[in-house]
Amino acid sequence: MGFGKIVSDKACFLSKAQSIDDALKWIEAHDQDSDFNEELVITGINNQESKQKRTKEEIEALAKELSKIQHEKFIQKEKESTVDQEKYRIK
Repeated sequence: MGFGKIVSDKACFLSKAQSIDDALKWIEAHDQDSDFNEELVITGINNQESKQKRTKEEIEALAKELSKIQHEKFIQKEKESTVDQEKYRIK
């Protein structure tokens, strides 16, 4: 499980992320939004002003880290689910 560039960029921008946790919190809060996977379009301001002060490499590294953390959370939930299923089976 991971997120593409569009979602990662939106999470960083809209959460004003100072850390990966900030971006992940935004993703978890908005993953059911109808426009979750749609590209962010900012209107009414100069295009240069709308760009974050992160380099492309920084954004890509953040996107990879977000994907890694989300994957780890997914694996943990799977393990918990397996344990719960086994507990139910034993009863």
